[in-house]
This record gives sequence, C-alpha cells and structure tokens, in this order.
Amino acid sequence: MPMKEKEIQTWVQLVMKQRLEVIKFEHRYRAEQRFANNGYCNRFRYRLKNPVVPIINRKVVPKTFYAAVWD
Repeated sequence: MPMKEKEIQTWVQLVMKQRLEVIKFEHRYRAEQRFANNGYCNRFRYRLKNPVVPIINRKVVPKTFYAAVWD
C-alpha cells in the first residue's frame, strides 16, 4: 500500500483595496510555503477579488443596488 503524502502549508497574505472612479477592487497577494515528503516549494498567487460597481449611488452605502463580478 503506498504511503500517504503529508503536507504542511503556511502563507503570508496581503490584501489591498483600490477605487477606480466608482468601481471598487480588492487585490490579494499570497506567498505560500509548502512542506511535503518530497521537499519544500514556494508558490506565489494573485487574485482580483470581487469588483463591485454601485448602480444608483456613487458609493456602496446601505440600501444601494450594486453589481459584483466573481468566478
């Protein structure tokens, strides 16, 4: 029976918010460290998270309709 691979993951994450006119973006940068039976490796990730566009107001405030995009 093959030995099950164990893996330990740690990461450091930076989240930055940005406004472009009325659209609000959130950027996530992550540096992962992975320790497994077959060695150590790094992985770097970027994610554009949830752009939000208010439909009626210039900002998202309570009771504002808005559109959000995600995958």
